Amino acid sequence: MDVRQVPVVDIGVLMSFSTDTQVNAALLNTQDEALRRTIDDVRAAATEWGFFYIANHGLPE
Repeated sequence: MDVRQVPVVDIGVLMSFSTDTQVNAALLNTQDEALRRTIDDVRAAATEWGFFYIANHGLPE
């Protein structure tokens, strides 16, 4: 039996920015490898599954 798990995307790297403007600027200039990996993880999860669990979002469980 093939058991698959809902993708978990860690967005902790995005939580280091304090404003939306900083996030937008970082997303436009993806020189940071961790940020690029997060973007790729979100894209893959959304494309392959259509939904995903977000980890390290800064909100209490």
